[in-house]
Amino acid sequence: MLQGDWGDFTAIAGFRYLRLPVSLDYSLAVILKGPLGNGATFGGVGGVSGRADLWNGIGGFRGRIRLADTGLFIPYYFDAGAGGSQLTWQIASGLGYHTNWADLSLTYRYLSFDQSTSAVVRHLAVKGPMILANFSF
Repeated sequence: MLQGDWGDFTAIAGFRYLRLPVSLDYSLAVILKGPLGNGATFGGVGGVSGRADLWNGIGGFRGRIRLADTGLFIPYYFDAGAGGSQLTWQIASGLGYHTNWADLSLTYRYLSFDQSTSAVVRHLAVKGPMILANFSF
C-alpha cells in the first residue's frame, strides 16, 4: 500500500487454521491402612482426549522500517481476527539486515487464541524468538 525510502506498509487479509489435539492420561492410587497395618489399594488408570479445529478470518498489516542506509531494518507484523475463536491475534517485530540476495532477521512473536468456556482449550499463547531468512532471486 505504501512504499518509500523509509520502508513499506502492506495491508493483509486471510485465514488462520489451528488443529490442536489434546490428551490427558492419569494414574490414581489410594492406599487405605487399617489399625492392624494391613491396607487395601484402590485406583485406576485412564485418560481423556479431544481435538480443536479452529478456522479464523484475519486482517492486519506488515512491513518494515529502514534504518538509514545501513542495511538494517525493523520488520513489523500485526493481525487480529475471529471465527472459530472468540479472538485471535498475533504481533511480531525485531531487527533485520538486508543484503542483495537475502534478508536476515531476528524477531519475537506472540500469537494468542481465546476460546469460549466450553472449548477444549480456553486460551492458547505461542510466543518466542524467530530467526527468518528471505532469499531474493
